[in-house]
Amino acid sequence: MKNASLFPKTRFLLDQAARDDRVPASQLSIRKKDRLLLTHAAGWIDPETKQRLTGNETLFDLASVTKLFTTAAFMKLTLNGSLRLDDPVCSILPDFTGSRPVRSFEEPLDPENSATSAAALPDR
Repeated sequence: MKNASLFPKTRFLLDQAARDDRVPASQLSIRKKDRLLLTHAAGWIDPETKQRLTGNETLFDLASVTKLFTTAAFMKLTLNGSLRLDDPVCSILPDFTGSRPVRSFEEPLDPENSATSAAALPDR
């Protein structure tokens, strides 16, 4: 990357946090408009054995963090009238299957119950 010399302190702090076992792994990308200014990964995918270093292509499980972004997007679409909170998710995202097939449940999957963690996704 052309801008590898940018943000040296940021890269140092990420590396140091992983070395000092304050975080198992981290990955940071900084963009300005359509330009990637920095991408940096530090730490271990498996911090117990320290066998696999993270890299810029490492995928992390973000778990519930994505609910913040999803809820904000649904609320923006609701405010501009593009959807209602009780619209089924599949009416917005026709190919939606989640990480596993979504089955019919008593409560349909919609933006409201998804945002409130009441979504009817199967346990396995």
